Amino acid sequence: MARTTKDCPICISPAVKILDLIKDTFIIMVSYAALTFAIIWPAARWMGTFFMDVNETEVLDNTELFLHCSVTFYLLLGSLCIIRYCIQGIGYTKLAMFSGVAEMVARILVSLFAVPTFGYIAVCLGDPTAWLAADMFLVPAFIWVWRQIRVPVNK
Repeated sequence: MARTTKDCPICISPAVKILDLIKDTFIIMVSYAALTFAIIWPAARWMGTFFMDVNETEVLDNTELFLHCSVTFYLLLGSLCIIRYCIQGIGYTKLAMFSGVAEMVARILVSLFAVPTFGYIAVCLGDPTAWLAADMFLVPAFIWVWRQIRVPVNK
């Protein structure tokens, strides 16, 4: 249930409504991440056999590792999507675009430095690293945006 101005005297209701919707969306995202984890983690190798022969054990091992690394960090991906689209929806589209720049920089750094050092595990962690970099930009960006749209009632 959304709060009103009476519940939050320093904020107008649209800013409070945005926080309520983000909270609700995070609950859905956590549920989805848990469900996909519960499905993909035990079934990763089997899912790989949709595209490869069961005798391709090395490829299936790598597929399983990649899926395990990805599904483990779905909370980062969900957070990225929720916060980025919220910032875009509020009207700060150029600001939200910079999270993509943060992702790209992280992917480049992983490719240049981590992959030669750590090999395939670094490839598997490339996406989660990019998601983390974007989240590290988006969280402070959202706090700034929210402060911009929040208007004290008694002014």
